[in-house]
Amino acid sequence: MGRDLVAVKEGTIQIEAGGDGIKSTNDEDTSKGTIALEGGTYDITSGNDAIQSIASLWITDGTYTIKSGEGSPETISNHEERMPGQETSKAATTTESESYKGLKASVDIAIGGGSFTIDSEDDAVHSNQHVTLAGGEFTISTGDDGVHADSSVATTGGKIDITKSYEGIEGKNITIEDGEIQLTSSDDGFNVAGGNDASGMDMPAAAAEGSGTLQINGGYISVNADGDGLDSNGSISMTDGVVIVNGPTENMNGPLDYDSSFNITGGFIVAVGSSGMSQSHSEDSSQTGVLMTYPEMQSPGTMI
Repeated sequence: MGRDLVAVKEGTIQIEAGGDGIKSTNDEDTSKGTIALEGGTYDITSGNDAIQSIASLWITDGTYTIKSGEGSPETISNHEERMPGQETSKAATTTESESYKGLKASVDIAIGGGSFTIDSEDDAVHSNQHVTLAGGEFTISTGDDGVHADSSVATTGGKIDITKSYEGIEGKNITIEDGEIQLTSSDDGFNVAGGNDASGMDMPAAAAEGSGTLQINGGYISVNADGDGLDSNGSISMTDGVVIVNGPTENMNGPLDYDSSFNITGGFIVAVGSSGMSQSHSEDSSQTGVLMTYPEMQSPGTMI
């Protein structure tokens, strides 16, 4: 624990903690309280958050094996049935008793490289403001969100494999510039604002007002969602990249779900799932598309 700073350049660090694994605590000076990890090998088992910064968390390299809380449950229940992670303010981040996250910061999380294996009871990567993933390889299993930011999530590279989650990636605004993302979720795959229209345990209620955007400008995205595949309480925009959505089979959800518009000018997207609430791209999109439905559910393996 460092009040003003925790910085590690290299080394081998093994931690077993009843509370947080690595943390910074200075909540009086906004210029302090950062955690900076430039390399090393980390094996962290924590009763609460594995790595928690009261300010920002910067990681440029290293190998991280993390288990927070009891790890991801075998079955992910609805949020109404669960108590962890209900903080929405910076002050609440100092309370360990309800936080079981992997990587957590009150301000920014920026990751440029490294290898991460995260098994978390709550969010695997969580920021009260911004998350930027520019590189690195992630294997994530979580009882809540794979990547969550109250404000914005941006990816410009790296490889993200979310094998289990409630929602895969959630934020008020999400921008995908590049990288490879594969995720499995029991609710929404990508969620702009709040899941189930406000289901994210850590998403402020004001974020569900419909002003956010999911922007896809490149990369490869594969979604396997029991809820909505791509869900935006605002709009969706796509200019490039490849997106494959294996969406829900229950008609209360759809492969695509947006409130405002889905404008597509480039890239390639295939979104398949239940048609009870089906949406296609907006009619004024410059790139054309096809929306096709069957009159009844098809058997697995049916050729289209």
